[in-house]
Amino acid sequence: MSRKAFKKVRFASRVRTTITCSMAVLSWSVTPAPAYALDLLESFELAQSNDPIFLAVTFEKLAQDSSLRIAWSRLLPSASAEAGYVETRQSVQSSDNTIFAVGSTSFPVKTYGARVTQPLFRMTEWADVSQARASVRQAAAELDLAFQNLIFRSTNAYLSVLEAGEEYALRKRERDALGRQSEIAQRRLDSGLGIAPDVYESEARFALAEADEAIAFVELEDAIQALAEITGQVDTDLRPFGESIPFAPPEPANAELWVRMAFATNPDLEAHRQAVEVADREIDKQRGAHFPTIDFNASFNSRDSDGSRFGGGNQVETSEYGVTVNVPIFAGGSALFGTRRARDLHKRNKQQLIQTRRGVERATRNAFQAVGSLARRVQALRKSAEVQTRAVESRQKAVRAGVDSMINVLNAERELYAALRDYSQGRFNYVRSVLRLEQSVGALGVEDLERVSEWLE
Repeated sequence: MSRKAFKKVRFASRVRTTITCSMAVLSWSVTPAPAYALDLLESFELAQSNDPIFLAVTFEKLAQDSSLRIAWSRLLPSASAEAGYVETRQSVQSSDNTIFAVGSTSFPVKTYGARVTQPLFRMTEWADVSQARASVRQAAAELDLAFQNLIFRSTNAYLSVLEAGEEYALRKRERDALGRQSEIAQRRLDSGLGIAPDVYESEARFALAEADEAIAFVELEDAIQALAEITGQVDTDLRPFGESIPFAPPEPANAELWVRMAFATNPDLEAHRQAVEVADREIDKQRGAHFPTIDFNASFNSRDSDGSRFGGGNQVETSEYGVTVNVPIFAGGSALFGTRRARDLHKRNKQQLIQTRRGVERATRNAFQAVGSLARRVQALRKSAEVQTRAVESRQKAVRAGVDSMINVLNAERELYAALRDYSQGRFNYVRSVLRLEQSVGALGVEDLERVSEWLE
């Protein structure tokens, strides 16, 4: 193996060691971990079952499905039946009618009947059905949007725990390295080879590194709780990233194609389109109050009385059917102002659609550019970390040889760990940008989680 190849393998090994250390810290710093490493797909399944935001949108979709059935019910026949039993008591005190004699009587009256109404023309109800259809389509788009948001939020929370773990592990390694440098500086001063400023500088940087480590630990715990907020349980044993991430630009490498795809399939944009449709149908509903309603009515009634005021009982059956036309004339201006209000809301929704379209275009272009730029940046950061590793080694050798100062070693250590942190952060940001690009065009799905999961160890 060549010297150059050996150095690359050694650096990759150090990066893997950093990740391994970070996950060991995770399992040590919080509640006991499960016996296996939680996979990204398993984390998403927990989120799908426990995330209240996604579940709320799911129930909203079910409610909107019922609203369409309710709207249709107002155009279907309605039937009712009734039955009654009345005991009648009469006491005639005086009467000038010889047929209607003085005296007391009591008799039961039994009635029953049925009535059927079939709407023939109701403009408001027909518009309500069209509006309910648009509301169902809007709810479906919002559910798709919530599903893709859940994929991104759960994945981002998972990645944030890994990122915070790597940050904490790097801060811990940096503190340990600065502690060793402080000890070396003190020994050199005691032996007469060093100077006091080197000791003071190393001690100051060691104290700062301890503070940064404490902050990183707090951020790690917060990231774990953020994941638990979505999944419903605390998981600390996660699968870390390996070195198999293909840092590649987006394909196809044409931003206009991605934007056109987003315009066609973005669920947020589709939800706003349907919101405009709902507002448009609301105008028709309000205008329907100006139109007459036409209903077909049929009824049957039976009245069986065992007596009457005239002494004899009777049984009467009545059947009626016909068409009822109700023509609205004036209702205080409610129909007129209701239509004006619906038109204004329709205009508002159209402006919201325009804003959403512009936002989708901007987000798509930004995500497209971010994927390409981060792919190049992460590769550059990796090379920078390799160079900084060699720089630290060279500085340490130079100090031992007496041709360099401890300050330069401390500066090189600082640059090395800054490069490692940038490289770690760049890897996570690249993965997030890939997911954001898929989300912006409405194509983020479980298959993307499977692809990201393949990059985990």
